[in-house]
Amino acid sequence: MNWLYYLLEANLYLLVFYLAYRLLMRRETFYQLNRAYLLGSSAIAFAIPFMQLGILKPQVIPAVLSRVYIVQPADMGAVHTHGQVQITTPANYYLLIYAIVAGILLIHFCYKIYRLVRLSYGGKKRKGNAFKLIEIEDEVPAFSFFGYLFINKNLVASDTIIRHELVHIRQRHSLDIIYLELLKIVCWFNPALYLLQDSIKELHEYIADEDINYSQQDINNYTDFLLSNAYGTYQTSLTNNFFDKRLLKNRIIMLHQKRSGYLARLKYLIVLPL
Repeated sequence: MNWLYYLLEANLYLLVFYLAYRLLMRRETFYQLNRAYLLGSSAIAFAIPFMQLGILKPQVIPAVLSRVYIVQPADMGAVHTHGQVQITTPANYYLLIYAIVAGILLIHFCYKIYRLVRLSYGGKKRKGNAFKLIEIEDEVPAFSFFGYLFINKNLVASDTIIRHELVHIRQRHSLDIIYLELLKIVCWFNPALYLLQDSIKELHEYIADEDINYSQQDINNYTDFLLSNAYGTYQTSLTNNFFDKRLLKNRIIMLHQKRSGYLARLKYLIVLPL
């Protein structure tokens, strides 16, 4: 199995799994289960091409190769020579284009990591039990990356933001994002992967919002807090951002969403026939 064929097949499986999530599971409140489904199915999609049943594989008939004799015209001398035919396929050019784009994305990924590392050295630091809080002066209000909690110095007293971001840190949501960023480098041509990453970040916010266990009154206050602070904020793709305006509407909807019942879990069985 060549590399291009493997990529196309694996990404087809990835697309099917993600469509199942969008159609059946996205609005369910089983956030951790949805997270496990998306991460697990994205890995399974790349394993399936290696696990095909033998009875489903087509019979391969060995090709019989023979030498090709090239006969020169009479006026050039009737000489029989052994010839070899070299074929240049379009696949070689496709592979070159794929490698160039993947290389550019890898460089960009490394640059984003470098910016975060540089930012971690630039702010005022406080050390917690399981994290380092770094006060920054940029337009970024608050975000987390692995064990680092970056927060604007004007918001450092906000217990709501810190509690929320600590959920991301405890549950290692940054690992999910790094995994999908690397997957995007390999499969940059698949639009479903970009949507999948957005869905994972969406789930991260749902999980963090739910983990704080607000009362109904607290939910209303929290909703007002999000609305009053989210707009005009800076976003970065490698981190969990507390005020991400792209996810704001869905976060508010899910905060007020009725919890999914037990029978809704049966939807996840759809992965078996897929």
